[in-house]
Amino acid sequence: MTTLADAERTVVLTAPRPARPAGKLLAWLPLLGLPVAFAAIRGLDVSDLGDYGLLPALPWLWYAGLALVLIGAARSMVAPVFRAPLAVAYVAAIVLLLYGTMPFLAQAPDFPYVYKHMGVTEYITAHGSVDWSIDIYHRWPGFFAFGAFLSWITGTATPESYVGWFEVVFPLVHGVLVAGIGTALTGRRRIGWAAATIFVTANWVGQEYYSPQTFTYTLALAIFWIAVRHLGDSRPTPIGRLAERWAGRLVRRPVTAASRIDGGRWPRAWAITVLLVLFAVVVVSHQLSPFMIILTVTALVLLGRIRPWWLPLALGAVAAAYLVFHFGYIQERYGIFSGLNPFKNAAHLATYDVSPVLGKRINGWAGRALTAFLLLGCAGLVWVARRMDLRLAVGLAVAAFSPFALLFGQGYGGEGILRVILFWLPWASIAVALLVAREPVPTRRRAPAGVAAGLVLLLSAALFVPAWLGSAELSLVSRSEAQAMAWFYRNAAPGSVLVAAAPGTPLRGAPNYYEFRGPKSDDDPNLLRTEVMRYRALGSPEDVDQIKYIINNYSANGYVIFAPILTRYAHVFQLTPDGALADLERAVAASPQFKRIYADGGVTIYELVTS
Repeated sequence: MTTLADAERTVVLTAPRPARPAGKLLAWLPLLGLPVAFAAIRGLDVSDLGDYGLLPALPWLWYAGLALVLIGAARSMVAPVFRAPLAVAYVAAIVLLLYGTMPFLAQAPDFPYVYKHMGVTEYITAHGSVDWSIDIYHRWPGFFAFGAFLSWITGTATPESYVGWFEVVFPLVHGVLVAGIGTALTGRRRIGWAAATIFVTANWVGQEYYSPQTFTYTLALAIFWIAVRHLGDSRPTPIGRLAERWAGRLVRRPVTAASRIDGGRWPRAWAITVLLVLFAVVVVSHQLSPFMIILTVTALVLLGRIRPWWLPLALGAVAAAYLVFHFGYIQERYGIFSGLNPFKNAAHLATYDVSPVLGKRINGWAGRALTAFLLLGCAGLVWVARRMDLRLAVGLAVAAFSPFALLFGQGYGGEGILRVILFWLPWASIAVALLVAREPVPTRRRAPAGVAAGLVLLLSAALFVPAWLGSAELSLVSRSEAQAMAWFYRNAAPGSVLVAAAPGTPLRGAPNYYEFRGPKSDDDPNLLRTEVMRYRALGSPEDVDQIKYIINNYSANGYVIFAPILTRYAHVFQLTPDGALADLERAVAASPQFKRIYADGGVTIYELVTS
């Protein structure tokens, strides 16, 4: 049986001939798919997308360009000689195609829920401080302070000018960090960059935008890289030896030597200091991410894959020290624990009893199928344990599945399972990379290996595209909608409330957002949150009275907004019959209880007339 270290020695002894210039050029040629794809979508109208988002709107040349890049990436994964610049280029090209298409087509920052993050950033930019009494974001302000710093160095009062870049920059950085983690664990850059390629092709969870969770996920990957690269250890603990012994019995193989750990490591004190500083930034930026990090680090420490042994205690102390100041706030509004039932905690909690159209059901099916596909890939760890390195396989398995422990205590409002998948994905990508990018690659097996790598990437992308781009009709905010919201926060009366016709409004994207009444969730307040307004025709005088009643629950003064993105949301999730919101708007426009104060680009705002 051979370990990764044995394989590496084999590569040195049987190094292939240098590639010819023509072969080198051919390896770069598939990258032409990138400009071809973007040239094909230049000027594409995305103002009236249907139930399937961008899927039918994208021209065939975009899909052809993506397929060409993926085939080139697969070829580079099994090439006789690994070239890091080529691997980096393919990861960057895949990121630009999969994550850069929406911001390339967007008229304004994507995703309605990004605007609330912009509002907090603008508040800090304007005031130079935070106010804990406003909302939970002011209690975990690390990311928003970072955004305010970016606004300061770019000389802008709002992050709007650079928000779209985050959707590309974050995945690129994530890919680089996953490559670093994979390289540190296996000692092979080929496997590290293959893992990065698989990761960026399979990360359908949708956390690649301007948000605290994306920011802290980036720091989490950096922490994992420091831990395995600069604090890694090959001496198993008693628990590690026991786990390896059990795993060895399951796969009927003795424990093999640990995979090689590269030289050039940071001094331990320096590595621990940097890790703790990054973790402190995570702690003040997001509520859940610190505990996801602690779960994985603790699992690796228990195995002896990283040291010192007290590292999880130090991380826990930092997290607890900050949480104690906000414990009462969290317990009162959200709850520290949501129960011990992992199946209940893994369930997605829907605000509405929705039955979405087929296009949206396909989005969900594609994401779950992609996760299941990678879970099957993780089963390949059995092959790694039997053929390559049992200790590596055990470490990867424990790191990959340690985030699932979260589900035994917290569901995070129905998003817990998404965070678990996100923290599982880097390790799963490394496991799959070990199967499709093994080294050395014998000449007779190079073609089958290339086909296998190509199928993995093509299948991942085929599931990623509907899972991510298939819901673009709910993600793309038009310029008119963004301008309408900016106008509202400049001109509306403080202390009033803005009620949306449906969920999906880009609310609170201004520094004075806190001056307005209403709940602070993504889609509140909106008319369809009221049960009597859903699943029926609208437009009667009683419905207009109901709007006034909803407004008066929050304030004597208020407004109601109608916009195309809201109509699309109601249609996609079948919250009202098609045309119901248009009928309701006509009734509001005809009612003496409301007056129209804004109308542009299909967006209208009506003010409640008070006596």
